[in-house]
Amino acid sequence: MRPPPGRTPSHAHGPAARSSGAGRRSGRPHRRRPGRPAPSDRPARPRDRRRSPEPRAFCASEPTPFLPLSAVACREHTGFRSPRGALARGDLPSRRAAWYLRPVFDPRGKLIGVLHLPPLPGAPRPWPPMPVLLEAVARDARLLAEGGIDAVLVENFGDAPFEKGPVAPHTVACMTACVLAARQACGLPVGVNVLRNDAAAALGIAVAASAEFIRVNVHVGVRVTDQGLIEGAADRSLRLRAALAWTVAILADVDVKHSGPLSPRPIDDEAVETAERGLADGLIITGPSTGAPMDRAAALAVKRRVRCPVLAGSGVTTETVAATLGLVDGVIVGSDLCAGGQAGAPLERGRIEAFVRAARGAS
Repeated sequence: MRPPPGRTPSHAHGPAARSSGAGRRSGRPHRRRPGRPAPSDRPARPRDRRRSPEPRAFCASEPTPFLPLSAVACREHTGFRSPRGALARGDLPSRRAAWYLRPVFDPRGKLIGVLHLPPLPGAPRPWPPMPVLLEAVARDARLLAEGGIDAVLVENFGDAPFEKGPVAPHTVACMTACVLAARQACGLPVGVNVLRNDAAAALGIAVAASAEFIRVNVHVGVRVTDQGLIEGAADRSLRLRAALAWTVAILADVDVKHSGPLSPRPIDDEAVETAERGLADGLIITGPSTGAPMDRAAALAVKRRVRCPVLAGSGVTTETVAATLGLVDGVIVGSDLCAGGQAGAPLERGRIEAFVRAARGAS
């Protein structure tokens, strides 16, 4: 059957059909938007717009929708690339560390002060009421910031003897409140260390309190400790960080204090395993116990083998900080800032300022 004059069949194709409004319900001509050129004047579009000539990578000036909002500040760093892209390209750990640790080491960050918490609720020893505890945490955090410390590491030092496995939920809740109080009081980058080795809890606290880094005592391998055999869980820690927050850095101990290996092994080999296979963003070298200095030869051996930041994690004093900073990239100091140089004692402003002066004179 032939269509009536002036009408086009509904199955017609081509420019004539489109211009005449073929297939439309009303049969009226197609109405273009005002100001738009005619179809014949517009440039031809590619047939398959889903394909791109070549893949595009995110860069510092472009939005990164898969990153938390707290990572926006990292775009100012000219070397920034998304961590997932860095992993896909097989970049070395130093590239990730430069991005993760930027809030800690930029512009001059070398000094991380430890805030030793007293016993928390549920610990074997008596603990203070939470309002009193939070007030003390805020006061100590302000003291560290006013003294010139670059970052604060909060750890449940008073909970000894520590649990071998995951800590109790109330410990996580109390530490989260303490980290929030410290962060609001000092305005510095804040880290979390959940003793003895609960990296999952530390990551959860860091996400809830917007902390910048965590410390993991046993990240890879197995260590003999006073709690028994503790195994590293780098696989679970890295996957949990990928699910929660890419912006939290992981500082991992190598040959951590108060522990021993199942079999002797060169410390630089352990460092390479921790950095390259455990994907730690920074390494910590300690002495055999709290307050004991690290071995200088061990620090030099580690620095020669790895490309990520290396920090001294114990035994750094006002007298030795200058020489220590000549070997490593930063220090974690706790005992020397406390009264009498005893870990867990109250912080003293004079000791903090003297330590910072000695460190700044070396840099």
